[in-house]
Amino acid sequence: MTAMKSYISVVSFTKIDRSKSKNITTNEEGLDQFTDQQVSDFKTFSQREDLFKVLVHSFAPSIFESDTIKFGLLTQLFGGVEKKLSDNKNEMMSKRGEINVLLLGDPSTGKSQLLKYVNKLAPRGV
Repeated sequence: MTAMKSYISVVSFTKIDRSKSKNITTNEEGLDQFTDQQVSDFKTFSQREDLFKVLVHSFAPSIFESDTIKFGLLTQLFGGVEKKLSDNKNEMMSKRGEINVLLLGDPSTGKSQLLKYVNKLAPRGV
């Protein structure tokens, strides 16, 4: 029988000085949690009629136009096909599938900058 080992893959981390942060609280397990006000703000934001427009204009704001491409990249970040993997014990394990993006277009239209912005939002992406 092979023993399974757990590991944590860390791309980067930032130490937070909790004495300077008023917005971060922790629960009994020591995990960060959102305040009631933040949860209320998220719910209010999710009900906006122009939610997608706000998200698209917030994504890579230094690149003008390309709203359709920005929308596509945003949906890729939020989506993904679920993969079902089986281990040795006939148990199913699910994980988010890999997302592949191919951008084609004329030179100097910001394709690389858009993908770099995606990489900043999801650092494990390549």
